[in-house]
Amino acid sequence: MKKVEERCQLSVDVLDFISKTLDFDDHFEFAAVCKNWRAFHKTLWRNFLASQEPLLLQIAYNGRVSCSFINIPNQKVYSSKMIEYFLSLQYVASSNEYFIMAEHHSNTLMLINPFTRIKKLINTPNSEINFYSINRALLAFDQRSEEFVLVILCKHRLHVYHSRSCGWVTYSIMENFEAVVDFVILHNIIYVGT
Repeated sequence: MKKVEERCQLSVDVLDFISKTLDFDDHFEFAAVCKNWRAFHKTLWRNFLASQEPLLLQIAYNGRVSCSFINIPNQKVYSSKMIEYFLSLQYVASSNEYFIMAEHHSNTLMLINPFTRIKKLINTPNSEINFYSINRALLAFDQRSEEFVLVILCKHRLHVYHSRSCGWVTYSIMENFEAVVDFVILHNIIYVGT
């Protein structure tokens, strides 16, 4: 095993050149080659995520599902096959670096971070949330912990899931027959615009 790792020692310039030719999913395989490549990928990925460059998400349903991330300043397209592995799931929204996907058969939501491959499963109340009528979804993390809040606008109800209690709270928003235009989470408070 040691001989294989010794042969993988390439200069940073060569590794950088190789990494620029890779698609989104290939970066994860690149990191699995050896210790040297994994260390390079870790630095590269940390810089990529910290750069805060705008990425445009494009999901296409032309015959088959495809997903691409478009780096606007560099005009680079990163294709991803990751979403093909979740064809039984319905794409709901993307928020806070996560795809929010729905599984109709088991009444669950799956949160998938395509950058870290972290997945979180959330059970939903059977009759409360109709995945086909979700208008908007928002995911917010506590900066000091792994706790998060998921807010879903579905018809005339606002459904709020908190990871600490692993439970849902539903609010009716039909008072005064106002329509919800948007909502945001700021300092652990949900603000709803009507």
